[in-house]
Amino acid sequence: MAEALKNTGIAGRPEEYFWRGDEAFWQERWGVTSYEEYFKEAIKQGTTPNGVFGAKVMWGYFDDFVSKLQQIPAYKEMSACSLLSAAFPNLHYIQITRRDKVRQAISHWKAIQTGVWALYTDGTPAMASREPVFDFEAIDALAQEIMTHESAWRDHFDRCGNQPFTVIYEELVTIYEETALQILSYLGIQCPEHLAFTERQLMQQADALSEEWVKQYYHPKRVL
Repeated sequence: MAEALKNTGIAGRPEEYFWRGDEAFWQERWGVTSYEEYFKEAIKQGTTPNGVFGAKVMWGYFDDFVSKLQQIPAYKEMSACSLLSAAFPNLHYIQITRRDKVRQAISHWKAIQTGVWALYTDGTPAMASREPVFDFEAIDALAQEIMTHESAWRDHFDRCGNQPFTVIYEELVTIYEETALQILSYLGIQCPEHLAFTERQLMQQADALSEEWVKQYYHPKRVL
């Protein structure tokens, strides 16, 4: 979804700027030291010429991100709701969810094991660190975590009075550009009459192994 928004050229440049695991990379690239400098540069880099900023945030590190923002003097001691509204004026949330949590968990478990988090349409080889192995308990735990995190997001939206635009993954992969246009409408972004998307680079990672794991996952469920 982040790629779809970037490909419009008018909906920000969403990246995971606020995930701890990527901070060192961006910090070195931007030449910043304090988190306040880091945050300001993230806003600059993630904003398209029409003034729209975009970022991808996962619930797993949401609290960490809020805590770091609270270290910035202007946001010190603010609640999460007040802080985010102040840090991101005209804040809008776009929430992506997948109906099939098991397939989502399988995709996640495969990526954790192989280190391959994206596949590219240009044929760039995906260099797996090791062959993935099926593990019912690991996949089931990830599926439960996905549902827990989605529930936490709903609680956050309710607490802060936000109504996100919901994107269904299964629909996004079939109506990619139409979904992006719907998001532009939700954001109130003026769209050129003949908007040309830049070429897609990412592709779905599900394969025959994924489907085999789906069958293996449900088998113990049937015999319990």
